[in-house]
This record gives sequence, structure tokens and C-alpha cells, in this order.
Amino acid sequence: MDSMPSAPRGRPVCSAAFRPSPRSAAVTAAESQRDAGATERVEARTTNSPVLVDALGDADFGYACWRWFYQLAFTLFFRIRVWHAERVPERGGVILAANHQSFLDPPVAGLALGRQLCFLARSSLFRWGLLAAWFRAQHGVPIERGGGDLAAIRRVVGLLREGHGLVMFPEGTRTRDGSVGPFEPGVALIAARARVPVVPVAIEGAFRAWPRWQKAPCWGRVQVAYGEPVPPPEGGKNACIAAAAEVRRRVVELLEGLRQRE
Repeated sequence: MDSMPSAPRGRPVCSAAFRPSPRSAAVTAAESQRDAGATERVEARTTNSPVLVDALGDADFGYACWRWFYQLAFTLFFRIRVWHAERVPERGGVILAANHQSFLDPPVAGLALGRQLCFLARSSLFRWGLLAAWFRAQHGVPIERGGGDLAAIRRVVGLLREGHGLVMFPEGTRTRDGSVGPFEPGVALIAARARVPVVPVAIEGAFRAWPRWQKAPCWGRVQVAYGEPVPPPEGGKNACIAAAAEVRRRVVELLEGLRQRE
């Protein structure tokens, strides 16, 4: 029996019975063109989006470098311990709402998580060259104090809807005595607009290691605990106020548990 001639390498073998008709080829070409156009539109939205360019753009390499540094430093100098990190969703938009003890808090809040995070910081911190570069490398998003920065709120809502994680400190400022202050309802408002859950985060030990009146950190133990996610509130202002109070209650509860472990 004569052997079948081999087809050129890299090209498919197609018999006459299974060759597409001219109409099928035209339809296929039209579908391919349509899909290509859709892909270009998606890529244009992604690459041209001010949310991604400003907040996450080219900071991934810097973020990875700083993350490696923090993991080493917090292990050696602050003997960091983390509890219940599995409660944080691995993907999808989520807000981590933490108490604010010191400048150590932004990296501490997500150090044990396997996902990149961005965080809100007051805009005045972005006015100094090296400090601004550091905040941007951490995916920091500047926001004016007072809760009226609608542009910044729209940016973080956009990030959350695109599946990013956001660290927030609803107290609005670092503690002066180690206690947890009132939580502003803005954290619940952003969660409601983005339709994402809020994970309570308790940080303990960072205040002793670097209180706000101290120029540099000192040795100490830092602990972090994550609570069960709180669903976004349904309703208006009162619902957001109640949700923020509930998140604070859970943070205080986690904090008390950490202090009992010491």
C-alpha cells in the first residue's frame, strides 16, 4: 500500500471534505476581526486607565523588592507573627480595615498575604521626593484628609472593582496611646460602592516599636490577626455608619485576643 504523503511541518492536514466553505471562512474572518477589536478595546482600557497607571503602573518590581525587604526585616527585628491569614480572599476586590498604630502598619497589614495590595495615605506624604517614591512603590494612593476627595475615592473604587486589594486605616491617623479610635464610615461607603467585603485587621506591637513621637523604630514583637470578612452594607448613610462600627468592634476583639497571647 502506498504511504500517505506527509504534510509540511507546522501546517495542518485538511482533506477536501473538511475544508471550510467560503461563507464559513468569511464568518470566521469576521469573528476574528471582531474579537481582535474587542481585545484592543480591553487593552486600551487597561493600559490607558489612570487608576492602574497611577496606582499600580510600573510599581510591581519595586513592590516585590520592598516586600522581600520587609519579610526579612520584620522576621529579624520585629519577630512578626500572623494569625488567620486564610480569612483574606486570595483574589477579587477586598478592603483590609486595620487599626493604625505606626508607620509600620502599611507593610505589616499585608506582609503574610500572597497578593499585592494598595493603600490610602494622606496626600501631604506624597510631597517629598524620596517619601513619595516609597509610597508609590508600595502602591500608595494619595487622598486629601477630611473625606471630600472624590477623585481618590473613585480611583480606589475602580481598583476594587478590577479585583485589587485595598488597605485602609479608618481611624484616619496614628494612635497616640495605643487605643483604637472611632472608625470613619468612609471605609463602609467605599465597600458599598465597590460591592466588596471588608476584612477586619488587628495590628499589635507596632505602637511600642514605633510610636508617633519617636523618630525611628526599635526592637519589638509585632502581631497581626485577620477577622472574618464583613459583607458590604446595604442602604444609605446609617447602614455605612453601622457597618464601620461593626468592623471596629471586630478589630478591637481581635486586638484583645492578640494581647492575651503575649
